[in-house]
Amino acid sequence: VIAMGRSKLTDRPFNLIVAFEEHEDSEGNRLGRALAHSSFHHFADYNWNTDAGSPSFVAEAPGDGMKQNPRALSDIRAYVRNAAVWLAGQAIR
Repeated sequence: VIAMGRSKLTDRPFNLIVAFEEHEDSEGNRLGRALAHSSFHHFADYNWNTDAGSPSFVAEAPGDGMKQNPRALSDIRAYVRNAAVWLAGQAIR
């Protein structure tokens, strides 16, 4: 577990992001790294630039978190870059 959150409803902690390191299985297959996220929306353009409009399936009004806290956009971009580099593993080293 590399990131956790806390429910606003129940106050219970939950896993936001889980990382799996690469390894070799019992048959000698190399299994790569993986990240499991609680939702995909952190990677959607709509969340990075709400002025661009939302996809047709989004019914709720856009938030203004990125506008209120510009550092958040810098932080998510850094996270995505770091995640991509980590997922690539030795392929880019």
